[in-house]
Amino acid sequence: MKKCLLLAILLLFVIEGYGQPTFNTGWHTYKATTLYREYNYNISYKDSFRIWLSDSTQVFISPDSSITMSQDHSLYDKVDHKTVNYFGKNKQINKKEEYRNDVLQHVSTWKYDTKNRLSSYSVVDEHKNTNITKTYEYDKTKDGESTVTECSYFNGRVEFYTTDYYDKRNVKYKEVRLNDNRKDVVHIESYKYDASGKLKERSVFFPEFRVTKKFVENGGDSKCYKQVPANKETASAANKEAFIKKQLIKYQSVITGKGCEDMEYHLYFIKPICELIIKKERNKGTVCIRFKESYK
Repeated sequence: MKKCLLLAILLLFVIEGYGQPTFNTGWHTYKATTLYREYNYNISYKDSFRIWLSDSTQVFISPDSSITMSQDHSLYDKVDHKTVNYFGKNKQINKKEEYRNDVLQHVSTWKYDTKNRLSSYSVVDEHKNTNITKTYEYDKTKDGESTVTECSYFNGRVEFYTTDYYDKRNVKYKEVRLNDNRKDVVHIESYKYDASGKLKERSVFFPEFRVTKKFVENGGDSKCYKQVPANKETASAANKEAFIKKQLIKYQSVITGKGCEDMEYHLYFIKPICELIIKKERNKGTVCIRFKESYK
């Protein structure tokens, strides 16, 4: 009887061990309490909707959410890409490691000041032996406006300075790019917003050529950019493609219509917890379906 009881307990531990997903970062192995499974498809919608899988991603999250790892499996280049993010006490990202087939490619680091503002950001290319670093300075004027000045370095040498200007409502209205001597102006970029606060126009002035170029922004039309509340439709990894096509047909008028050159819809479902993201940019359509799994 005791042997049977011990065997049952051991079997329970084995089952729980296999049920708990784990992920490796360097020499360390972590248990994941949350796992996202993501599938990305391309869309063709000339005559009828046709979708085909482009890649899939798994995102592992540690119990305290201090470490996440995403593993991307591409169907085209047959390469596995892995990204590991490390977060600090304030849930601000401190470090990112990027791997290609488990070989480290890039290491990015972020540092913050005492007010939790970004003070520096750097990227090291482990193979090209290059280092790109950006530092940030913050300042406020008497009338309540503020500026953020970025200094960009390449392998320790200053390349350029960029100062962003914000109004009293913390809305960016101008950007000034200076040369490495911090005197010569490379360009001045200005922003205009509509009554709802959405960007409607950018204009870039190049002093050297005395030329101004204007770019009209779509401003994120509410018809073309939407988050749809969660509903009770059922999706699963087994029937995901049929489920995706059903949703594409439902929103066909927006996807194929002329009123939205660019569009992005976020659809949420609760059985299981799932998110569907439909995008169209310059007549190129993509759809992503993301499932969430939770573990103790």
